[in-house]
Amino acid sequence: MKKRLVSMALAAAMAVSVVPVSFAEASGGEDVSEDVLIEEIQTPEPEGPAEDAAEEAEVSADEAETEPLVTDEPEETAEETAAPEEAAGEEEFTLYENMEVELFATGTYYEEYGIWFDTSSGTITDADEGLEGDLYIPESIDGVTVTVIGNNAFNGCAGLSSVIIPNTVTNMGNYAFSNCGNLSYVKIPNSIKQCGGYGPFSNSGIVTAEVEDGIETIPDSLFESCSTLQSITLPDSVTVISADAFKFCTSLETIEIPDGVATIGQYAFSGCTSLRSVDLPDSVTSIGNNAFENCDTMSEIKLSSGLKTLGNYVLGGCSSLTQIDIPKSISSCGGNGPFNNSGIVTVNIESGMKALPDSLLESCYSLKEVNIPDTVTKIDTDTFRSCTGLETINIPESVTAIGNTAFYCCESLKNINIPKSVTSIGNNAFQNCTILSDVTMNYNDAREFSCSIGNYAFIGCSSLAELEIPGSVTHLGCRIIEGTAITSITVPKSIRS
Repeated sequence: MKKRLVSMALAAAMAVSVVPVSFAEASGGEDVSEDVLIEEIQTPEPEGPAEDAAEEAEVSADEAETEPLVTDEPEETAEETAAPEEAAGEEEFTLYENMEVELFATGTYYEEYGIWFDTSSGTITDADEGLEGDLYIPESIDGVTVTVIGNNAFNGCAGLSSVIIPNTVTNMGNYAFSNCGNLSYVKIPNSIKQCGGYGPFSNSGIVTAEVEDGIETIPDSLFESCSTLQSITLPDSVTVISADAFKFCTSLETIEIPDGVATIGQYAFSGCTSLRSVDLPDSVTSIGNNAFENCDTMSEIKLSSGLKTLGNYVLGGCSSLTQIDIPKSISSCGGNGPFNNSGIVTVNIESGMKALPDSLLESCYSLKEVNIPDTVTKIDTDTFRSCTGLETINIPESVTAIGNTAFYCCESLKNINIPKSVTSIGNNAFQNCTILSDVTMNYNDAREFSCSIGNYAFIGCSSLAELEIPGSVTHLGCRIIEGTAITSITVPKSIRS
């Protein structure tokens, strides 16, 4: 790699091969500028420094402008005048060469290892692209502990077949082993704490990886874009799988997540298009945004019984996932739905859940059947928003509140049966349910029930021709039937606002 950079600097220096040379013609005292090719000049280098020679040529030019030159002396030739410029050109070339070394040649080259090593920081900065076979990175070089493998250090070392990293290394930089096409195996030490924001092994040939026991956190982007990775062993010591850890590992078909893992970070397995099933241990309490997004061959996932938080798009775009069981432990979801645009058709919610969280099933376009247990008391904001394939739903009598936009744009919903236990229907709750034609509110006795219906509750329900407001309703929001087929409505005396 260093050799490539040196060549680039040499080419840049040689590009400055034509320099202007100004001199005065002795006969007329005029300034004449001609382009003189340096490589064509054969005049020996002058004895004085290049700067002095250039300065003298400049003075001669100034004098030629103010007064005629004395013609007793022999006329200068173009070759003699150009000689100082040749020296200046050579000096400029040396400057380029020195700059290249200063900017790019970081550390000292150690021929026995084929690497450049910076002893001041313990960093491997570069390596010979000709390295091949099994690479055992030493724990120390020249008495200095190796702690960092720098950005692009082994990038392009196509002959490497395996790498063993010592447990002194704590940090691997961006693309450290990228484009090592024959690198099929790597062992990760338990000392690794951090990787660059872009995978150190991206676009390598890794098929099998092993992580040493004792590591607690799989760092961000550790195996990101390892498109040939098929299997990996994670030790029981792991508690966190960080963001992007296995992102775009497109050949990974299975992974065993050990007991003890509590957190799976955002995008951790995003784009793992060959991953078919995942069994999450009960220790997992949080799954970050987009963690399994676009795992489009995944047909099965078991959510842990201790799961509390699901981020946005956790299983978004998982088109082969048609059924899922949701544990009662879940209390919060991301604002855009964890199963957004998945292939889920059937959802079973575990008995014991008290509230269906915000956006739980938002944008599950294929959803047709939901089993809601009679322990649920609240259907929260956006819970079924844009479930465009949902035709029917059974709301149990335990439910007391339907949140804002809870069924917004459920375009296939034909009828809804609202039990008498419901005391609040939120703003825009059924907005744009365009084929909803039958709404039944199962209560008649105002004394046992008092209900409020929010603003725009049924706005845009263009197939709804009739709506009976029961006498127990005390609050009626504005424009609740705008855009419906309703031509008249009876407002009960119970309405207070």
